Amino acid sequence: MMDPGGQGYQAGAVDLLRTTALWSTSAAILGRCWTTAAVQLSVLPLAALWIASFDTYYN
Repeated sequence: MMDPGGQGYQAGAVDLLRTTALWSTSAAILGRCWTTAAVQLSVLPLAALWIASFDTYYN
């Protein structure tokens, strides 16, 4: 089932997760919080991919 109305919201959520991953990982690396950086790099991009897999996402 497709919901074209959710297209913009979903793309925005994916972009937000990717941007958050970049900035939070950079901050963690600068602060030498290696475990936090590793978690940010593994969890946030996977969350973005999961949201991008929803039927409302258009490439």
